[in-house]
Amino acid sequence: MKKWIPTCGLVAMATVLMALLWMPTPAAAQYGANTISLRTQCLSDDDLNVIRTIKSLKRATKVGDPDLPFNPDYLLGTWHMDWINSEVPWSSAGENTGTATFKYIENCNYEGAIDATGPDGKYTVKIQILWRPREKHLTWIETDSRGFTMIREGDVGGHGPDSQQFDYLWEAMPFTFKGKLIRATGSMFITSPTRARQDVVISVDGVAQRLGAPTLDRDPSQVPPDRKP
Repeated sequence: MKKWIPTCGLVAMATVLMALLWMPTPAAAQYGANTISLRTQCLSDDDLNVIRTIKSLKRATKVGDPDLPFNPDYLLGTWHMDWINSEVPWSSAGENTGTATFKYIENCNYEGAIDATGPDGKYTVKIQILWRPREKHLTWIETDSRGFTMIREGDVGGHGPDSQQFDYLWEAMPFTFKGKLIRATGSMFITSPTRARQDVVISVDGVAQRLGAPTLDRDPSQVPPDRKP
């Protein structure tokens, strides 16, 4: 006796097979409005025009004039560094001298390098900077050759349309160094195209102390017009 397969079963199997063969290929994944872009300048043309307009005014600024945007190109170039630090887990107390050099990478990304001599000898610091113009927020990451990384986050505020002075007020992510919990906060006061003065306070296992006032200076002849804040 021959085996018998119901016709309806064959039809069902054929239908499933055809559906699998004709199933459309999934479309490429979509990621909304987010795109990766590459710019060769940080600030927008509009912001740069505001800076040029404010600086070219032959009158005093008045209510209604736009505030002067902060331009991180201000940092570009080489600065002399000089300051005295208190005793901390990574350094004896004493004088620090050296240079800090900054360069532009892309978009609003910058890098810097500190080459300095402190109370215990030479050390270097790698700096990574990300400026977010819309939020006026600056991320500043320092990777120190003495064995720690400090990640600073904070906003930059100006002193009005007729001032080239800005304040960077930041707090650092806590980190551990040689078994001690380090917290830090501080400010960078941009007083002119030739000087930026910092003030740093740290906490070591809950005991606060002033670390010092690292100051960056450069000769006025070394400041290109387009790098002024």
